[in-house]
Amino acid sequence: MVEMTNGLTAANRFKEQINNLMLDVFGFSFDRFHAQNVWNDEYESYSIMEHGRMLANASVYKMQLLVDDKPMECLQIGAVATREELRGQGLGRAIQEEIERRYPGHPAFLYANDRVLDFYKKFGYRPAVEYQPYVKRRLHERPDLPRLEIIEPAMDNYLRRRSKYSKRLDCLNSYAVNWFHMLYGQGENAYEIPDLDVMVVMEREERTLTLYDVVSDHHVDFEELLRFLPGAGVDTIAFGFTPDWLGAEYDTRCFYEEDSTLMIKNCSESQLNCFLPRLTRT
Repeated sequence: MVEMTNGLTAANRFKEQINNLMLDVFGFSFDRFHAQNVWNDEYESYSIMEHGRMLANASVYKMQLLVDDKPMECLQIGAVATREELRGQGLGRAIQEEIERRYPGHPAFLYANDRVLDFYKKFGYRPAVEYQPYVKRRLHERPDLPRLEIIEPAMDNYLRRRSKYSKRLDCLNSYAVNWFHMLYGQGENAYEIPDLDVMVVMEREERTLTLYDVVSDHHVDFEELLRFLPGAGVDTIAFGFTPDWLGAEYDTRCFYEEDSTLMIKNCSESQLNCFLPRLTRT
């Protein structure tokens, strides 16, 4: 029997069991994220338990998207896991069927590894191509920006008061999942620009600076932002979001991460504009 819980009703026993499952399948735990206590009923977990032990799980994040300046609720499926010794016994199918029963015809997407693409195609999902925004710009040597640490109240303050979004495609309820990314890797890439009162999440690799996020509650001009970004030798800025709200003129290019394919259902590629903000992906 498939059981459902959400961010408000999840008891400590459930959190312990999903942590055990994630450790068994993926080698990491939600402990740090649970301690942050930021999920609410917008996040649902569907699990199969036996004698108090979680055998399989899939979670639903009810995203409030802004698509071409219009609101759209879309489900993101994540935290999909079945214990290795129990795979092929229909547990994942039972969970997916329960999600379909509760949300018939609902727009949905997920990121799937190569071995399960055919499984999701049976439920009506299809692969979609992503196009990442980027600009060709040279950056110069500048003083390093002050790093924001996870334990600083300023980081939570920025995430809570975010109110500037892309009109083409963005997520309006990203606070909790942003925290997930901060806790599991991206917190090391968070910086503050005090003169602009913004937080940026960025990472450099050779001649490319990936700007994963710009977090603000007021308008920020892209050209003004560039004056503060250090990066002697950088000639390309790749975005982890759609930067129209910055006033940036950008091109796009095909984006692919190894063994991770965007699968969509009950919506079109044009609706999703095919580049969902990277720090809202589960």
